[in-house]
Parts: sequence; C-alpha cells; structure tokens
Amino acid sequence: MAATAIQMLRPGRTLTEVDCALRWEYPRSNSAAFTSVFKSFVFPSRRSSARIVVTADQLPDWVAPTIDGFLSIQALDENWDTYGSRRISEDVMRQALSILTQIMSLSSPVPSVVPMSDGGLQIEWHKNRRDLEVAFSIDASPTYSYLNRATGQSKEGFATDVLALAMLIGEIA
Repeated sequence: MAATAIQMLRPGRTLTEVDCALRWEYPRSNSAAFTSVFKSFVFPSRRSSARIVVTADQLPDWVAPTIDGFLSIQALDENWDTYGSRRISEDVMRQALSILTQIMSLSSPVPSVVPMSDGGLQIEWHKNRRDLEVAFSIDASPTYSYLNRATGQSKEGFATDVLALAMLIGEIA
C-alpha cells in the first residue's frame, strides 16, 4: 500500500515537498493508532491501494472534497465516457496530488477534479470570475491555464511552476 503523508501546520501556509512523502507500507490491521489530528483516505485499486494520511491541527476545508473527487474518478472503468476513454492513471493522480500539496494552503478554495478521456485528469477552480485549470495529461507535461474574466488577463504555463500556481489560487480565493 502506498501512503502519502501530508502535514499542515498553520493557516495561509503553502505545503511543501517536505510535508508530502510517498512511501510503500502494508495496511494496518488496527486504525486505533490514528488520533483526532489524523485523517486517512484510501484509494482502492485493482493492483494496490494508496492511503493518504493528512495530519493537521485543523483539517482544511478543501482536503476531504478534493480527495472524494480523486476517489470518484479513480473508480471509473475503461470506456467510462462510452467513447473509448482510458482508465484514469494512478501515476497521474499521484502527480496531481503532489502538485496540490505544493500549491494549496489551509485557506485555499476547493477544486473540482475532472477526468480526461486520455486517462489524465484536470483540477479546476471557477470562482470570483476567475478560472484556473491544471491539466495532467498522459502524454504531456502538466500545464495550467488561467483567465480573469473581469479584466481579460490570461496566463498559461507548466504546472511545475508551483509559485505561479500558488499565487493564482490566492487570487481566486
């Protein structure tokens, strides 16, 4: 079982690579070891399971709905759109979660998690006349597209530019 541990400490703080570590471990037979500061989410899969463990003084409002979005698209089978779509890639989901842990703060707005027919996914925010979409395609590097509908300002770039993404999410909030 793969586990991603995310530790969140204070409001307004962006998570960093140090806060998120991917490791392989066996499932625990007893979850009594978890206290109220831990929240565990399990990604079941045909090959294995991934467990995301979030530790926080306060669980951010965006975490549970975002993980639920990942769980929903992870459950989709091949041809989920009846047009030959591929099953959503576990590697893409891990990549998207890794980027999220780097760009989201405790007060970030909840994104939508949307499947893509190539087996990728898109994370989207549409709020306050601003749109931010981060696409994780199977065959390309992850990219983002931002539009401020009030001013007409737009930006595009690679999702690896986590500073730019964190600033754009801050503008949406």
